[in-house]
Amino acid sequence: MLEVCEQAVSRMTRLVRFRALAALVALAVSAASCGGSETQPSDPLPSSAAPAADSRPPEADSSAVASSDVQAASSAVPSSTAAEADSGGGGAAGSEAEPPAPAAGEETADASAAAPAADPREGMDPLVRQATEPWPTDWSRRTIDLGELMLGLQMVDPRDGIPPIDDPVFQPASAASEWMEDRSPGVLAVLEGEARFYPLGILHRHEIVNDRIGGVPVAVTYCPLCNTALTFDRRVGGQTLRFGVSGLLRNSDLVMWDDGTVSLWQQVTGEAVAGASAGEVLTPVPTAIVSFGEFAASYPEGPVLTGGGEFA
Repeated sequence: MLEVCEQAVSRMTRLVRFRALAALVALAVSAASCGGSETQPSDPLPSSAAPAADSRPPEADSSAVASSDVQAASSAVPSSTAAEADSGGGGAAGSEAEPPAPAAGEETADASAAAPAADPREGMDPLVRQATEPWPTDWSRRTIDLGELMLGLQMVDPRDGIPPIDDPVFQPASAASEWMEDRSPGVLAVLEGEARFYPLGILHRHEIVNDRIGGVPVAVTYCPLCNTALTFDRRVGGQTLRFGVSGLLRNSDLVMWDDGTVSLWQQVTGEAVAGASAGEVLTPVPTAIVSFGEFAASYPEGPVLTGGGEFA
């Protein structure tokens, strides 16, 4: 009788444990379905929940069974919780998406726009920079280091501070002999069979004469510092230029300017060293420094520059 009672108690104990396990699993499934209808529990119902699968001996420890039951229930809950985190977190991230990064071209354009433009007069002597401030010269076009230019005339704008002669006046050598000495030096320029004489006494005060010899527009130039006399054809690129004294020096030599392109020209070479005409070279005209006596002997009626009433 006692053995029968013990068997009955054992069956009752297993039945109670089974019902408790079933209730715990049902609670876990309910929690998963409440947490997110789109995500199903990743773990299936443990096989231990089936009534027929209980093969444990009657003597098994109730604490071990409870522990295994809790682990089985807890394995179902985290999967649904993770699904909730994925679905909830993804929505938050989507609502606060960062704006797209600028394209590489846009970023480069912004950087270039912010960067200051290069100074075309970089390296220029401060005095030269100040004196040439109003000039429309294209300083980005040049064949020299602008630092080589020096200010020869201390003026706000030194252009034509030494005025060139634009409308020269001449008289025959026979008449000029009244105020010219035979040993007086001057510039002899010959072109198209015509010879003209430009006294250095006048060129010292003007340095440039814009003239025509044999119908060709020329610039007769003289640098007192270098004692160089050169004559050039004033036609450049189909345009006839008018030359003047820029008031600047380079290597102690006269630097001319033209009023067409406002470029700077080295007198000793006839080359444009800065401005729109940079790189252009003037065509030279045969020139020599001779005495007035030599000129008068060769060309007794040859034209002699008078300087508009100025006498050497």
